[in-house]
Amino acid sequence: MPTPPLADPATIIQIPHLALYGAAINLIATGIIVMIGCVVLRHVSYDNTLVAMVTFGTAVINFPIQLTSLSIVQVLVATHRESKSRTEVSFVNGKYTVLGGKQFTRETWSCMMGNLYLSQEPWSTNACSEYHYARYTMTVMTVVSFLIIAVAYFPCKNALFRRSKVEVGKA
Repeated sequence: MPTPPLADPATIIQIPHLALYGAAINLIATGIIVMIGCVVLRHVSYDNTLVAMVTFGTAVINFPIQLTSLSIVQVLVATHRESKSRTEVSFVNGKYTVLGGKQFTRETWSCMMGNLYLSQEPWSTNACSEYHYARYTMTVMTVVSFLIIAVAYFPCKNALFRRSKVEVGKA
């Protein structure tokens, strides 16, 4: 999205955009840590409790982070809706002026530009659809983070959740 000529730069909220990037980086890092931990537990050290704790702990901590990021984006997009009329957002003296200090996310701004000022902002249709796809991708990332917990559980279960032979009475 190109920088729009705004009368007030605080009109566009950057938090959903940053939450998306943070969630994606976090998911990639978690996937790498879980992959390395699973390889170590499977091929190098079967009963290494520390590696199992780091592997499974990283996977478990990642899920609430993804869920929180998804919630932040969905709530901000829902509360900062796009304007439907040119009276709320007007183009005066080469700048967009928003009545009442209303704020928009990058997604709602680009979709609104596509609906209201498409002739002046031809980039807005592609940007709107890309921001929609990015928001829907966050749902997929949250599901994948839950699946990473399942993937991390199986190599870690023997090191973390086994009972000692003394407890069972076989020592």
